[in-house]
Amino acid sequence: MMDDDLFDAELWMNDDFSASNASQHSRHDTQRSVPSNNMDRIPSQFRSVFPFDEFNAMQSISFDKIFDSDGNLVIVAPTGAGKTVLLELAMVRCFMANPVDARVVYMAPTRALCTQKADEWAAKFHDAAIACHEYTGDTETSSLHAVRQSGIIVTTPEKWDSMTRGWHDHPAIVNSIRLFMIDEVQILKQDRGASLEACVSRLQSMNTRTRMIAVSATVPNVANVTQWLKATPLTFGDEYRPIQLHRQVVGFEQRRNSNAYAFDHFLDWKLLPIIKQHSPTKPVLVFCTTRSSAESACAILIKMLRERGENDFFRGERPLPNNLPVTNEILASTLQHGIAFHHAGLDREDRCLVEQLFCNRAISLVATTSTLAMGVNLPAHLVIIKSTKTFQDGVPCEYSEIDILQMMGRAGRPGYEATGTAVILTTTGMVSHYREIIHCRANVESSLQLSLHEHVVSEIRCGTIRDAETFSHWLQSTFLYVRAKENPQHYTQLLNDGSDISDTATQKDIFDRIMRQLTRAKLVKKSGRGKDATYDITNYGSIMDRLYIKVVTMQRFMNPNAPCLSIYDTLVLLSNAAEFQNHPVTSQQKANLKNLCKHQDLAHPLIHERVTTVADKINIVIQCVLSGISLYTKSSGSALVTESHVIMKTARRVAKCLVEVAREMGQGRRLYHAISLHQCLVARSWNTGAFVFRQLQDVGPKYARSLYDQGIQSLTDLRTSDPSRIEMLLHRSTPFGTKILTQVNAMPHYVVEIEKAYNALASEMMLTAHVTLAQPLRNTPTNALAKGFYTCIWLETDQDHDIIAFDRKKTNLMTDAELHITYECDVIDPTVQLILHVQNEDFVGLDIMQRINITTID
Repeated sequence: MMDDDLFDAELWMNDDFSASNASQHSRHDTQRSVPSNNMDRIPSQFRSVFPFDEFNAMQSISFDKIFDSDGNLVIVAPTGAGKTVLLELAMVRCFMANPVDARVVYMAPTRALCTQKADEWAAKFHDAAIACHEYTGDTETSSLHAVRQSGIIVTTPEKWDSMTRGWHDHPAIVNSIRLFMIDEVQILKQDRGASLEACVSRLQSMNTRTRMIAVSATVPNVANVTQWLKATPLTFGDEYRPIQLHRQVVGFEQRRNSNAYAFDHFLDWKLLPIIKQHSPTKPVLVFCTTRSSAESACAILIKMLRERGENDFFRGERPLPNNLPVTNEILASTLQHGIAFHHAGLDREDRCLVEQLFCNRAISLVATTSTLAMGVNLPAHLVIIKSTKTFQDGVPCEYSEIDILQMMGRAGRPGYEATGTAVILTTTGMVSHYREIIHCRANVESSLQLSLHEHVVSEIRCGTIRDAETFSHWLQSTFLYVRAKENPQHYTQLLNDGSDISDTATQKDIFDRIMRQLTRAKLVKKSGRGKDATYDITNYGSIMDRLYIKVVTMQRFMNPNAPCLSIYDTLVLLSNAAEFQNHPVTSQQKANLKNLCKHQDLAHPLIHERVTTVADKINIVIQCVLSGISLYTKSSGSALVTESHVIMKTARRVAKCLVEVAREMGQGRRLYHAISLHQCLVARSWNTGAFVFRQLQDVGPKYARSLYDQGIQSLTDLRTSDPSRIEMLLHRSTPFGTKILTQVNAMPHYVVEIEKAYNALASEMMLTAHVTLAQPLRNTPTNALAKGFYTCIWLETDQDHDIIAFDRKKTNLMTDAELHITYECDVIDPTVQLILHVQNEDFVGLDIMQRINITTID
């Protein structure tokens, strides 16, 4: 059995929190008469939205305020009370009142929840011919096209923020929004809550016809949220939960030298006593942080039962069917004990089988990852959250309040019993934190002050903020303003000496401080003086805002002395961006990262040969991806691999910023390496030697090296090769060679011709660069998200590397016409040459660099 000496002591915090001691908010009285059922008021085309015969008590009480008025509402009700139905009622009213051109926006904190709602509503509103589109992926054009066709827009705060930052480009969409719904509004207190706050304040300043409805299970200071949204509260207590929930937090001491994996495994041995105490004969769900954790929980439970001679403890109420069609052998074994695990690593058929067996009570326990809480409805009498240390995009972190509430919400089985139990297992240091969550005691604060400068820049670009007066108007529309008035001690970063944010002088002081910093950083520019002073966005500020970049990162990128003599210098600069600060070097990763630093295939080893900072980690991870070095280890599994996907996605966005900053600065060398790095990040490969072949599908490091060693050393060489030769060199059969050539021919093949006209009298040279494609593209990119969509054509001097001209063209248009770029160049030094660059933004190995002598005519 697990050595308990690793974990010194246990701390059990029995926070039994049922309806009898629920939070005493002002709420509707359960004894009041419930209005008669209103289902007959729903038009026939919307009847499929509500697949039941009558509304429950909470929904009936709320019906008039939802369906018969357009007032803003803040609805606080426990998980499982039926808040989603209230949102659907509001949607139906919106489409009834605005049948022609109305849009509804639903904002949720996670992509999983957005996907779930988008799928549900696409089906429910199908009969009414109202399209529902999920807007959570990469921005901008393709998603915007879909949004224009949608009546229901499902999105996250970050994505909606990025879209509405350019709202003046899409006025028809914004002006048609009649209903804006916020799910889990308590995320205002998280870092990402700033985006939600900015979105709402921006929409309020743009469109006064939009109805706001916010819902949550836990908002102690609901009065502040209603004040912010100018809304009416609808607050329902725990008695409106269909199943009364008993909650416990159990804390265990964790030794300093142990890690999250060891602690998680330690908790496996604590599950059986808790199950026997709370649910010896009823269904149990155990939420685990990883797939391996779910499987480990099952294995330890089975081992403990065998040691105790209790093999039948988890056998279900009904016998297991014979010859179960199970693909996973380990799962097949655990099922014989009435236990199963459930995660995305299983085949879909196996997952569906586990769900069916659990619902039919043929098995009694399922250990699953937290994603199940957002999707399939598998209620159990007992829910155990085994460890609160999870992984977000590969980065270890504590579960959010939303995660906890979603998982706890699975406790209790409506129709079978009146109560359920949820037990949270965590470290002693986090007990008080989770007690605050289950008791709903922590007030919701604003997080806008943490990114206030970035959001002010955004509002200046939108035109919302122009001067001190418009800043004050915008500030007063924020949740930050509401909470800072009530709790100024929490906002000392913004307020000096506990000053009153409602005071005009205080608002002016905040504005002046922010403007001085942004002006000094060249992100905004000032016109006029004193009371007449106004502010506008600079090109640098526009770049920052469009690409969602932090102020500190822009300042670092705009430093003219930042090294940029190579692609590696540029990678170092990118790795230091503040956008990567949520990827810390964890204790579990240190050994792996240290080994990666010494890997023989690493193109640019770190000077100090160890990873000590976030920037070092980002540098190494990106290099490993570009070099084809595996990030998987037996000790930590694929955690770093998963994290690398997020790092690469962020890196591509930050690299775009580097490109645009270099262009704005007029520094050719910096621009060349920035574009080159962006190419590498998109291609997931370096841009030299055999690496260029790795951007092709089905060509890994081994095939790339074989082609290069056999004399095919560029994409041009490969393009002119015979398919049979490629197959012979790589020992592959037909039609592998043809497939490879099809990919190469889908890439642009540039041809450059230069025309020069020299005016000796005026000492001027007129240059025209004709950049065309040698052949039409096989798969012509049609939108800005398509790979290879843009081509950069630019000219620099060969001595100072000053950018003389820059043009960014749509690659697909180059199939139809020549591009004429004409420049006037004063001839001062006859030894000066110009350098013409043609670079596709996404592909490596296609660049053209041509030197032009401007003193003679060829």
